[in-house]
Amino acid sequence: MGFKKKLFWTWVVASYYFGASMAVEKLFPNVPIPHKELYNYIKYYEYRIPKRDNELVDKLALNTENKTRQVVNKGMDEGIQDMRTLLNQPLEENWVYLPDKKEWHETGYREKLYNHSSFIRAEVLVDRDYLAKLAKGNKRVEGWHIHCDPEVFEQEASKMPETKAREAYHDNSQKETSEVMHSIFKGKHTARVSVVDMVSGIINLNRVRKADSSVDFSSGICSEHGVTRYKFTDDMKQYLDSTGGVFHLDNQFVPKDSYVKHMPDGSINVKSKWIDIKFTPHVDKGRDITSENSYSKTK
Repeated sequence: MGFKKKLFWTWVVASYYFGASMAVEKLFPNVPIPHKELYNYIKYYEYRIPKRDNELVDKLALNTENKTRQVVNKGMDEGIQDMRTLLNQPLEENWVYLPDKKEWHETGYREKLYNHSSFIRAEVLVDRDYLAKLAKGNKRVEGWHIHCDPEVFEQEASKMPETKAREAYHDNSQKETSEVMHSIFKGKHTARVSVVDMVSGIINLNRVRKADSSVDFSSGICSEHGVTRYKFTDDMKQYLDSTGGVFHLDNQFVPKDSYVKHMPDGSINVKSKWIDIKFTPHVDKGRDITSENSYSKTK
């Protein structure tokens, strides 16, 4: 690598640590991040987290201004109903739900939509500092986000210029997992847990366990089809302990030999060595959603 190229990448990395990484994307939108693994990419690709005070509001909402962090006092079922009203929006959002307090805390920021030549990508970053703060005072913590209507994304993206996807999003190391998940959730694309969701979930899990290793952490997705809840197994936690928190992507999250069961009521159970997944249709699409009980492992 020549001197100029070394100097350039040194500046790119330094800009991240000094909070100027937003300038990198504006000046060089098509420059790939210098990591080929998607895990490292997502870990690297976090912008400076905005400092904001909490604001108590009546319902979960898409907050793109990020001047305040929205907090909602309501239970699981009410929160999911709020999320369902946001599925016709062209952006996604993140929250943390505290089951023991029945509180929803917004953790998403920098909500954006990208129109790439081969696919459309909605991106929302997670305030993991705040996630860790919540983990220190609560025994059960759940990370939630929405998967919106793809037709809305397409309509909005058609108004935008095309941009080149960064190199990490062409990573094929989880091709088997991706194909398995597409097969399991055929006809329910937005209900599936994507590879990016799994990678981001591991980083969230690492932050929670670093704050308090006794916290019961799980994740959830609300889509037009229903609720998809997922939780990493004890084998995953032991693996992360042995690698310093890094999940090497030559391991498949959901290999072809994973346990899969489609239930008569439309629910789906998936279990691999690394992750447990349970999909439950909305009440008006088959049956009622899971209520206040903490995530239970797939049997």
